[in-house]
Amino acid sequence: MSDFRLPSLVPERLPQGARLIDVRRRRAYEAAVERLAGATWIDPESLHLTHRIFATETPLVFYCVHGHEVSQYATAMALVAGREAAYLRGGFEAAVAAGLPREARGGMA
Repeated sequence: MSDFRLPSLVPERLPQGARLIDVRRRRAYEAAVERLAGATWIDPESLHLTHRIFATETPLVFYCVHGHEVSQYATAMALVAGREAAYLRGGFEAAVAAGLPREARGGMA
């Protein structure tokens, strides 16, 4: 059995120039007031290998509520699509606790 681990980052170590992707489930996103500043929300149910988000060369950092299944799934999809990607360990909750800047969540993409 393989011991493969997905790339992850702690909120305090976000790389400059990485694109933040909010992949909280639709229900969680709709109930939220904020998102991380500069993040783009993508419904995780819409992710597929040819999704437009994977067309960028910019490193991608995915986050969900807790940094578990949803953001790890999105990270795995990005890696399979050949993109540099990681998930945010602890998700949105850890980012808030670390003091990362936030903004009003905005509309649905």
